Amino acid sequence: MHFDAGRFIDFTTYMTGELFEVIGKHTILSASLEESQWSPLNKDIFLRGVEKGVDNQLMASLFSIRANSLIHKSSSSENYYFLSGLLIGAELSHFKDSSETVFLAVTGIQNELYQLALKSFIPEARIVCFEPQIIETALLVGQRKILEAHVK
Repeated sequence: MHFDAGRFIDFTTYMTGELFEVIGKHTILSASLEESQWSPLNKDIFLRGVEKGVDNQLMASLFSIRANSLIHKSSSSENYYFLSGLLIGAELSHFKDSSETVFLAVTGIQNELYQLALKSFIPEARIVCFEPQIIETALLVGQRKILEAHVK
């Protein structure tokens, strides 16, 4: 969302999660991916994916997931986090050459992954991360306002 002078001026959304789901379950790459709990051991492979995504190498890097399984014996878990980094990096790539502050409002494991991704290519001083509890409270307050406006 782009917010200026007290009003929203633009809104962009991405299908990153859905694309991840489709690639992970309905393409040739599905045999090379296995969902696993996040571990700091996956940080380097995730950030390698972020780097490729930020550098606009998404399409060229997708099949490397399959090749990495076959040739380099990368684990399905490593491939899972490489793909995650690749897609998140592509989503965030427009911030690479920008000087604007990024406000991150996401909960769950995505909070950690998006923070890692952003911090890998823009200065931390330009990143403001909202605590998950603030996001959940804002969601509830917003839903209540919508309900109050429509129920009389």
